[in-house]
Amino acid sequence: MAGKGEEIKGRVEESVGGMTGNEKMERKGQIDQTAGQAKQAVTKEKRDDMQAINQATREAKRNLD
Repeated sequence: MAGKGEEIKGRVEESVGGMTGNEKMERKGQIDQTAGQAKQAVTKEKRDDMQAINQATREAKRNLD
């Protein structure tokens, strides 16, 4: 799924940054997590939209008969 890898990478960066006291790495990890979550949400919305379109198309074709 799009964005999942980026989210995981962000978690690792945030953890490592926190453990080492590297605030820049910690913040970068938080940003990567947020970006990954946003990408996942957009992908899910697109998938849901396509499913709705496909369902409407099937129903419209059935109604032609």
